Amino acid sequence: MRNQSEEQLVYEARILCCSLVAAALAAIAQPAYAQDAPAELAKLQSPRDVETIIEDYDEGRATFLESSARAESDDARDALQEEFIAKHSATIRAMIEIARAAPESEAGMQAALWVVTHCDADFQPHVEAARILLRRHARDRRMFDAYYHLDGFDPVYEKVLRSGCAAAMPGECRARAMFALADALVRRAAFKDAMDATPELDAQRKLKMGPAVVEFLDATNRDQDRLEATRLYHQVIDEFADIPYRDQTLGQIAADRLMPLEQTYPEIGGNAPRASGTDLSGQALDLLEFRGKVVVIVAWASWCGACCERIPYENKLVEQFKDADFVLLGINGDKNLDDALRAKDKYKIAFRSSRDEPSADVRIIDQFGVTTWPTTFVIDQDGVVRNKNLDGPELHAAIVRLLGAR
Repeated sequence: MRNQSEEQLVYEARILCCSLVAAALAAIAQPAYAQDAPAELAKLQSPRDVETIIEDYDEGRATFLESSARAESDDARDALQEEFIAKHSATIRAMIEIARAAPESEAGMQAALWVVTHCDADFQPHVEAARILLRRHARDRRMFDAYYHLDGFDPVYEKVLRSGCAAAMPGECRARAMFALADALVRRAAFKDAMDATPELDAQRKLKMGPAVVEFLDATNRDQDRLEATRLYHQVIDEFADIPYRDQTLGQIAADRLMPLEQTYPEIGGNAPRASGTDLSGQALDLLEFRGKVVVIVAWASWCGACCERIPYENKLVEQFKDADFVLLGINGDKNLDDALRAKDKYKIAFRSSRDEPSADVRIIDQFGVTTWPTTFVIDQDGVVRNKNLDGPELHAAIVRLLGAR
């Protein structure tokens, strides 16, 4: 089991690689990526061919991480990043070409699985690989490696996960598919909340995601999605609670996921809790003192990789709206104050954060019903919760809209 320091190192490596992957995918997101792959790749149809490509990629990735850590200048680090991005792009092209050329073969499945687990969801290579797996290998027990990576909004992901939930699948495969499907349904419902909150971004969403995916999302029912997710989480707890998941079990994580689905407070449209406590410096912090301002509350922790990824953007919001009736506040979830303070210095966090004392009778985290990290609340000038779990352009648009309403 990893401790929080080890977990943070894992997250930092993931953040670095994910940023590079995103840059690489930008170059291959269009259908033309396949035409750039060498024609001879179609002849590579043995599992050993795929294993050789994977070994070469893993060696290149390890070399990149080691060399990047030792780089003495930003220019040297940038050059290493460009080299690795090119390698990552080439590997995705190679793998998707093999999967397309021999979709029913063992090599084709291995290649498609690699793409799904190494490429961001909703990019075209990822979608195509998922479609190949759905058509040719949906009932293969090795699919459990893919389930947690099907976290996009293309309709194919739901189809793959529902296939994995079939009674004929081995127990651990079914458990992972159920858990991933429940997560996908909750994520989709939250995205629809964001769509409703920021209709002015519909054109951007259609451009980025494609009209077909947006129309598919429009046709889904978020209430039904949340009800089905609740049922699936309960089923995981009842039937597969002891199956390992990262450093915990599926049962433990599913129970955490259930809490925000089954609790009713704070609801969008309801009053925010009258929370008060102390910040990381020991100064009093009372939410009521910010009445009359638009307030964004972000639940974060140093061990949460996704939280740390968002901090630079949150700092930009603080700077952008510094002259407006706006404040961004954090709710820190670190058990150790020193961990929170180190993260504050490392990421140059520009906003105050409350922290619950271990002896507190009423925790701010509990008042806001925080069970997943990060969690975001947007509160209007009257103390009413207007949005939850917005990020990026959706969060920015919600702030602008509330500021413009007064």
